[in-house]
Amino acid sequence: MILWLFRQHLSGKRLPPASGRLLNYVFKKGYHSDFSFDGVGQQVEEQYRQIMATELTPEMEQVAQKIIADNEQHCRRMIRATDKFVSVGLRIPSRGRRGDG
Repeated sequence: MILWLFRQHLSGKRLPPASGRLLNYVFKKGYHSDFSFDGVGQQVEEQYRQIMATELTPEMEQVAQKIIADNEQHCRRMIRATDKFVSVGLRIPSRGRRGDG
């Protein structure tokens, strides 16, 4: 019911009588986050606009390249460790839901 009323409000449609008090309570106590593709895209753009518009200095680029290289090295180590598990017939522990082994 609340979501329907909220959608009606966002669409600019007339609300049923006496629903204003209920929506007013929701607006005071609730939180609205636009989790649509457009909404998330707009939030990301706002958060990263300044970062993306800033020129990288050679020092910044060097640090970034080191982070990338370290991450790739870590990934290779993890793959080798996984291959060792599989080569001896062990199952790789799951980090998923309980009961997933």
